[in-house]
Amino acid sequence: MLNSLFQSPIKTDDSNPRISRRAIDHIKKLIVVLLLISCQNKPTDSSLPKAKAGKMFLTEAMFQNQTSIKLDGEWDFYYQKLLSSEEIKKNSSILKNDTLVLPGFWNEIKREGKVYSPQTYSTFRLHLTLPKSFLNGQFSFYIPHAFTTYRMYLNDILISENL
Repeated sequence: MLNSLFQSPIKTDDSNPRISRRAIDHIKKLIVVLLLISCQNKPTDSSLPKAKAGKMFLTEAMFQNQTSIKLDGEWDFYYQKLLSSEEIKKNSSILKNDTLVLPGFWNEIKREGKVYSPQTYSTFRLHLTLPKSFLNGQFSFYIPHAFTTYRMYLNDILISENL
């Protein structure tokens, strides 16, 4: 029955031109595309924070309308160095670092003729500042499966790893 609805010809006379099968197919495709676009779960709020130069500042207002906040943006990137927070604090003036936009891949970066090899190791660092009223709160991190080995520390405490 449904098939007959779409296949039945529209009677035509001079005041009612016939709609072609091709036009109906295009309309169906457009409806499907619009439905898919409307179901996406991407935030459209441009006020969501982004990390800049290895730092991200979060405010209470950001948590009022959001249940999760992505830590996307410019992270400090120490190529071919495995560093602890202490080592970074002690040697920040002499350590050479770059920034890398995450999510992303360091082997896709080409700066000043330098190409980073994907088959090596590095340290990523993000200094996250929370509102004082949240300091004793409970937070969680969603870490998508990474097809690589990593260790994730929070205030020098190992909170996640994939070995």
